[in-house]
Amino acid sequence: MAQEQTPQEQAPLKNVLKISPQHFFINTLKVGLEHFASPTKSYSLYVSGRTGKSNNYTQNLSGIMAEAHLKKYLKPFEKIVSKKNRSYYQSVYLSGFFQGGYFSGEATGYTYILDGTSGQYDYYAWTSKQDVWNGAGGFTIGLQQVF
Repeated sequence: MAQEQTPQEQAPLKNVLKISPQHFFINTLKVGLEHFASPTKSYSLYVSGRTGKSNNYTQNLSGIMAEAHLKKYLKPFEKIVSKKNRSYYQSVYLSGFFQGGYFSGEATGYTYILDGTSGQYDYYAWTSKQDVWNGAGGFTIGLQQVF
């Protein structure tokens, strides 16, 4: 049987600023703000900027992205105390999201063609201007911890 949390044990959340450090590996800065409308519902908006070469050496795309989430927490945040006596809040959520972005730049590469007469490969360098629009939506389930 679940225990009812006292007001002091519930997460004192209103707004949380988020930075996504794993995006630094693809030359992207992703920041967001999550607003808690109630103990079981929140809204998030993220914006990202990307510049420079990606870890795919053939593309040099820069651009901007935006992402929005609506999260429904399956139960209010619960205060948890670790073995090292550090406290944090935790809950499981279901989320619907939409994301979109625009990127532009150049891609370069090589095309290899087998010469049937000599049996050797010839290659040709190419460069292509690229403008990429993308959009996606979906659902996710996750565990959120707030320290």
